[in-house]
Amino acid sequence: MTLHDLTTARLTHVDSRLQETLKTSIVEVNRDDFKAQVPRLTSKLASLLRAAQIAFAQSDVAARLAETGDKPVDAAMALAPEVLAIPEMRAFFDAARQPEMMRSSSELSTPTILPQSILVPFYFILDVAEAGVVPFAGFAFDLTSDDGNVNFYAGLNVLVGEDITVAAGYGIGLTAMSYNHMTGASVGLSADFVKGEGYYIEGSVGWSLLPPYAKISQWAIVVGDATGVGGGGDAFGGFTISLFDMSMPPMVQPDGPNIIDVRKFDAIQTKNDNGSDSLHFDVKFSDEDNNDYEFRYPMWDHRDVQKGDIWEVGYTVKFWDTVTIELKTGGGKLAEWTIDASELTAGEMYHPANVTKGSSDQKLDYALYVYPHHLGG
Repeated sequence: MTLHDLTTARLTHVDSRLQETLKTSIVEVNRDDFKAQVPRLTSKLASLLRAAQIAFAQSDVAARLAETGDKPVDAAMALAPEVLAIPEMRAFFDAARQPEMMRSSSELSTPTILPQSILVPFYFILDVAEAGVVPFAGFAFDLTSDDGNVNFYAGLNVLVGEDITVAAGYGIGLTAMSYNHMTGASVGLSADFVKGEGYYIEGSVGWSLLPPYAKISQWAIVVGDATGVGGGGDAFGGFTISLFDMSMPPMVQPDGPNIIDVRKFDAIQTKNDNGSDSLHFDVKFSDEDNNDYEFRYPMWDHRDVQKGDIWEVGYTVKFWDTVTIELKTGGGKLAEWTIDASELTAGEMYHPANVTKGSSDQKLDYALYVYPHHLGG
């Protein structure tokens, strides 16, 4: 799947009612109150941010990223380490991790929540911009470690104003959101649109459809090249969806002698009684030389499941003696099963014993069903 196809496909799931609700919310935002809540950068960090944005926009890697729209997503993901290796980007990364680079909380109406990630929006789909809806994609780099963790995410800006400005150029920014939890709605304002200098500055906070609406814990500030259509609009709503985490396990499994299909999970009881669980699962096993392997499904997404739902999976696992399946949400592990090849019969559905949580008579949140179709011993 190409970068363009993946971005547009995932964003088509954003309900049109959410877009309309965001537009209404934007109109009702008090500009002065909003600007008092969005954190401020020190002049030094702001200068480093602008320098990183200019260096990125003028870099060879930015030019190559611009050509990845009609290529597989892996082509863009492979360039993420080069973005972080740009000297000005590295300097900004190191400085943004220092608490003293944010303005004092006493200067703001709310306590400062420190940044967790660097944002790098780089791919914009402008053929729908005239409608005031701008899809885009970018990287979110983890600021909390030196491991090079990065998430690939898609976004959708819903713009409001008689003369809409589409701020759609190479950008660099900061957010209080974790790099691997980039899914959510937001509203924002163009704090400054510097037409003469050809760049924009945007600030935003997270937004809930239920009160209290504003979520300062999800603030973001982005500086980028000002290109696109129109001119003058200063408010926008947004929605971002995490797509691909480069710190996830690889996709290609070794050829173990035993093969099973993870057929389905039965949601006996979800963790969130008032809503749904956003699920994925990890598969772990070792080969005959005791090399450990770990794989994730879905690779760059999740499945929302409510109580009583059945998640039909169909994921094939090739392993040696035993395999462990861990069912997870963004908040951690929900359940775990370890399957021994000696317990299986090819061609017969297998339902591993429930793992209890707490007392022996407590039901597991989810039941697992697997189908063995080759047992090599």
